[in-house]
Amino acid sequence: MIEALSQISGRGGNLIFDCSFGDLFSLSVGGGLFQGIGICDWPKEGLNATAERITATLEAISHQDGQPVILFVSSESTLPRHRLWSKVEEVSLLIHEPVVCSPALLPILKYLESRSALVPQRNLVRQREFLNYFEDIIVHDRMNLHELRLAFDRAVLLFVDPDTGLFSGEVANEKQHRSRSIVMRPLRSMVERRDPLQLPEFLRGLAVRFPCGRRGDELADDLARYTVTLLKLDPARQRCVSGTDQLEDRKCRVLVWVCVFLVFTNRFSEIDAQQPISGSHVDQTLILVDELGRAFLDRTTPITADDPLVGLWAQLRSSISFVRASSEESETSFSKVVRDLASLLGESTVAERQWIARLRDLLTSDADNLTSNNRQAVESGSVRLGSRFQPQSFVDIIGHQVAVAGLQQRIRSDRHGAPLVLCGPKGVGKRTLGRIYAKRLLCESGTNVDASPCGSCPTCKEFETRSPLEFVEFDAGASSAAQYVREELLPNLRFETSIGRRVVMITNPDSNPQLVEVCLKTLEKSSAVNSFIFTVTHVRGLSGAGQSRAEMYRLFALTPLESRRLAERFLGSAAYPHDSQVLDVILAESGGLPGRLRELCDCIQSTQSKTLDEVRKALGLDWAKAAIGFWRSLLTPHELNEKELNPPAGVPPSGMARRVSSVLNEIYYVGSGGETRHPALMHLKDNPISDLVSQITARSAERGMSFHQLWATLADIWLCDDHGDAAGFRGASLRSHAILRSEILGVNLG
Repeated sequence: MIEALSQISGRGGNLIFDCSFGDLFSLSVGGGLFQGIGICDWPKEGLNATAERITATLEAISHQDGQPVILFVSSESTLPRHRLWSKVEEVSLLIHEPVVCSPALLPILKYLESRSALVPQRNLVRQREFLNYFEDIIVHDRMNLHELRLAFDRAVLLFVDPDTGLFSGEVANEKQHRSRSIVMRPLRSMVERRDPLQLPEFLRGLAVRFPCGRRGDELADDLARYTVTLLKLDPARQRCVSGTDQLEDRKCRVLVWVCVFLVFTNRFSEIDAQQPISGSHVDQTLILVDELGRAFLDRTTPITADDPLVGLWAQLRSSISFVRASSEESETSFSKVVRDLASLLGESTVAERQWIARLRDLLTSDADNLTSNNRQAVESGSVRLGSRFQPQSFVDIIGHQVAVAGLQQRIRSDRHGAPLVLCGPKGVGKRTLGRIYAKRLLCESGTNVDASPCGSCPTCKEFETRSPLEFVEFDAGASSAAQYVREELLPNLRFETSIGRRVVMITNPDSNPQLVEVCLKTLEKSSAVNSFIFTVTHVRGLSGAGQSRAEMYRLFALTPLESRRLAERFLGSAAYPHDSQVLDVILAESGGLPGRLRELCDCIQSTQSKTLDEVRKALGLDWAKAAIGFWRSLLTPHELNEKELNPPAGVPPSGMARRVSSVLNEIYYVGSGGETRHPALMHLKDNPISDLVSQITARSAERGMSFHQLWATLADIWLCDDHGDAAGFRGASLRSHAILRSEILGVNLG
């Protein structure tokens, strides 16, 4: 039901989110700023509410302009007899959850049997013991349809023989609950022998061992422990195993299982993040384990023998990096999986396959990259210097003329009740502009003609060193945001400040619309005292009603002229010789974003870089020579040697692949009559990009095709993410070289 409602709601751009009984009142007064539909399980959340609170909540819900609400109400509830219930039915979606009774039990069980993928044979409902089991359940524990479905899945997994389909009951399974072998035995058989019949036994073992269900992350942790055990088992010690080829096949299947499991780990956490209304996770987690098992079986067929991990390499690389990064302080079961996998691959092997060598390289390069990245992060932590210029008033702002003029007019007309929304990309200046507006709003003088803060009163001086008490700023996406709003912000908003106004600035409000709604409902009652500023990256995070209620200003990247003026201000005209080419590189790297531009200028000042080469080196843009040299090697007629096929020392394959792709993009721009745009490739001596364009144009003419056709063939290889390790990079290099040498003409050339 929840999934269906979410799909229907998503077609209109709405967000389905759970809300507690206590949130219903605040969500139901006034139009919402953010699109969303709240779902409340009233029987679960509001059982202990007083009659007065229930009446107040129903009155709030019955408002026509309230936030849309979906209520799950038990058919046995007394709420429908309330005097306000008819009004609630007009403005809300009510879902009455029927309690299953004995006359309706048989058709419901037949329906569940016909739709369940867990039922091996369609004869369950004809077994008297099976019906008696559920008759006893509904007599002693009244349940709704959702609860009955969970009980049905649990009974099938626990008490139904997967081969015969016979129901055995609870007594026959009690002795197995604590046995770890009921999981490990079918898992080992499924993986080492690739036996599809063991997958249902594996699921059954998990259900028996954990009859009360497991959260997604808990079950993933258990699976990681089983996987570690699987890695440590020696296939040669198993009965009926003989021959080197058979041993290698079993070892390969174990490797495939480990890799597929690592790719699936994030999906187990996503189950918990969804926070369904029901507290049980047993069906969702076991369904995901079933998908995991089927994915393993599909990837160990003879058809996929050459590369059973095709299409998973990028995800696998990301999962391994995440596991290693998250387990630096203490070892986890997932890090043990990665460690033992690397250990197994480090052992000598017979007739090693190409995909196994690629997996070994991936594990080795990932470990080296992680160490290098951590070292660079530590070294760069103390490099960034504070900017020598921070805007303190509207007159200091470069660019954003429309937004600045609008805020000045808002101050002059003294209209601060409507929420203010500043929308734009990260680093565009939303927070800076919002703080200046708040500073002027709280300024104790407020007499400047340009509506700027005076800069001399106690409040303005506090803004220069820290935030005054009347200014509140927090990130709605932070893990502690809900606790902060509930325990600190909302209680304090009820009281006036010493200067009679308070400004609250919330960043990333679209990441937690429910929290923002709670704040807004409280603040609407005291708009004369409290003012709101929201900074969002994308306007789609706001509902249509919210956009109409708020005053919104969109901030865009600065123009090249504005960016140049700002860079000169950051660098200081007296202390820095403004070389035009140096500024071109800085501006191109900043993308017109003031925040990014300030970081780049701080880096240049801290390294005392002056020349074009020094600036490129300071900004990490000194890789053009190697990347262009690589393309020249691809264009040569001779065979590529090992040095030409591999990235330079210290450069990971993924990083080199991105640089090669950047050069390819610039070849397209210049070949289409444009100019070089990438900062690392601008103002290079002898214009090597134009030389590459000429060579590719000549090759395309020799083949009777256009420049753009040949470029598109090369782009199909490099503008993807499956060559981020050594084997993938080498394969992309060889294919590109073969195309340019006309060895595989006609393939994907139209």
